[in-house]
Amino acid sequence: MKKSQKALLASMVTLSQGVTAMAAPVRVSANTQPIQSKNTTVKKETTNVAKSGYTFVSAPASEPVVENNIVTVTHVNGEKTRITFLENNLFRLDMEPDGKDEDFKEYATPNNPEHTGRIVQQNDASSEYSKPTPTIKNEVGVYTISVQDGVSLEVSKEDSTMTLKRADGSIVWQEAKPVQ
Repeated sequence: MKKSQKALLASMVTLSQGVTAMAAPVRVSANTQPIQSKNTTVKKETTNVAKSGYTFVSAPASEPVVENNIVTVTHVNGEKTRITFLENNLFRLDMEPDGKDEDFKEYATPNNPEHTGRIVQQNDASSEYSKPTPTIKNEVGVYTISVQDGVSLEVSKEDSTMTLKRADGSIVWQEAKPVQ
């Protein structure tokens, strides 16, 4: 990973809007209705080749840790991912390549200094959010991070690819390969 990309992935998921993905930092919105397509399951690529100057996020080193509404995943190569649940259908996902907790930022550092847009209604500490406490299930092949009556995020133990599901188990989005 390039050092300049301190926050590789900043993802906001709300179940009231359509699925959207933008340039880094990535923001994802999710539709509450099932996606109308022939196949909503993404096939994982068997060979992941990183772009020049980048690496892929490594596999989780251990079970994610929950502290209040925040889940921290420590990865084999030292990276850390922080998932902050703000509502049962809203979370932010931040990744730090160097794994230093103090490097997590309120806002991601854009790749281009001219990009200054910030799409957040409230900061994470706002009392406007209910901040549900997630639970972790250590299942075969994945860690499932979920909140009651809300979304669940599956993190693959093999390669850290993620799948976001609605409370009914339907897939909102699924990564084809790990974040780089």
